[in-house]
Amino acid sequence: PSRSLLVCELEMELVDGPVVGLLALAGDWVQRHGLWLDVRSKAERGECLARGLACLAATPPQPGSLARDASPEACRLAIQQALQPVLANGSVLADEGLAAQPLQDHLHHWHRSLGLLHKLLGQAQLAGADVDAAWAETLTAQLAPLDAGAGPTPTTAGRVARSPVFNRLMLALMGWAAPA
Repeated sequence: PSRSLLVCELEMELVDGPVVGLLALAGDWVQRHGLWLDVRSKAERGECLARGLACLAATPPQPGSLARDASPEACRLAIQQALQPVLANGSVLADEGLAAQPLQDHLHHWHRSLGLLHKLLGQAQLAGADVDAAWAETLTAQLAPLDAGAGPTPTTAGRVARSPVFNRLMLALMGWAAPA
């Protein structure tokens, strides 16, 4: 059977220079044009299409915690690892083309990953890492609609995952956690 998938994307690639420049440019485009992060590759989408799947399985968070005396590098690595399931599951939830799919596993793992990320931001700050306190506050504000009423739904999560505030926060965290 013939299968096709409409893909509309803008790919930004760092050719030379610091990663923060690329992330700043992406943040500007998020704000000005309503773009959002989607970490799924064309190969991943092609694999799903070939296998007749709407999307790959949800990515669970890896348990993580930081000691009070954790090094700045340990803090960066923990945040970097916590971002992976946030971005992977958020990409699926943000995709309006998947709105009719059963995305409860993606939602569950995304919500848990956001909670872990929030905890790690607080622990990194206590450990003395140069974490911007506004990041945890912004994340709390983004989590509020998810925790209201009967709890998170894929539709609400998708709106959050597509929001400029959320995407700019993810870009800031990616820049902070990027290897030096």
